[in-house]
Amino acid sequence: MNSQPPYTPTGMLLSNFRSHKEEQLRMLEHYHDSFELAYFVNADIQLFIKDTKYQVTNGDYLFINEYEVHRIFYNPRHHYTRYVINFKKSFISSLLKEAGLVDTLEWIVSYPRRKLELSSKQRLEIEERFRRINTLYSQLQQKEDPLGSSELKLNLLLLLIKYREFATANQSKYAPKKDVVKELISYIDRCYSDPIKLEDLERISGMSRYHISRLFKNATHFTIVEYIQQRRVIEAQIKLKQTDRQVLDIGLECGFQNAQHFHRVFRTVTGQSPLQFRKLVVHDFSP
Repeated sequence: MNSQPPYTPTGMLLSNFRSHKEEQLRMLEHYHDSFELAYFVNADIQLFIKDTKYQVTNGDYLFINEYEVHRIFYNPRHHYTRYVINFKKSFISSLLKEAGLVDTLEWIVSYPRRKLELSSKQRLEIEERFRRINTLYSQLQQKEDPLGSSELKLNLLLLLIKYREFATANQSKYAPKKDVVKELISYIDRCYSDPIKLEDLERISGMSRYHISRLFKNATHFTIVEYIQQRRVIEAQIKLKQTDRQVLDIGLECGFQNAQHFHRVFRTVTGQSPLQFRKLVVHDFSP
């Protein structure tokens, strides 16, 4: 249980640029309550997002859904330069609605891959938009500027439009393949609120519990039990944040056996009790 990833709140918008040797970086692992767009100018890393490993190199463009666990493993011999933008749906929802593009973000969320490989021309366009957003964000931290804020949102909208455009053009290139670990994770994500036994996973995969446990650990760096508990805690965090329901009711609905089980696992994963977490976050009833 000590390997559980930390929850990182990001606020309504966060833009960040980093550039240094990867030997200075340690493995990063977390999840957050916002969407993430990332553009890697220079990179040679392994990135695990939810149920898939990606080899990320120069010019790759990524989207990460809210509450999706991601782990980065760095190559110490490679320079690392990247832009990252975290944003809440409510930050851009009104602009999406005005532009008639509400389904754009929904489409990206449902798209099965998280990494896009760009052409040289596409890289120049995407990097310039990330650079402009990062500049505007830094300026807006110093003083309010309605025009600058509007320009930032328009550039973010264009990044989303381009992500969908590039992903649509390459759908045939990324045809899905059968993956036992993905099937198991999909089952856990659907059935986390129910008791999940190794016998169920054996039936789904057609493999022995020893074999699926080894495959799962190798692919995700989680044990099966760790992933189930993490999934339940993440769902509980969402309900604690977005509703006023009783803490125990939320715990039971998310698959925990009783109040003691819920509090013990939640504290182990997050470092705080469910009630402490609820008090620290602002209720978010935005669509």
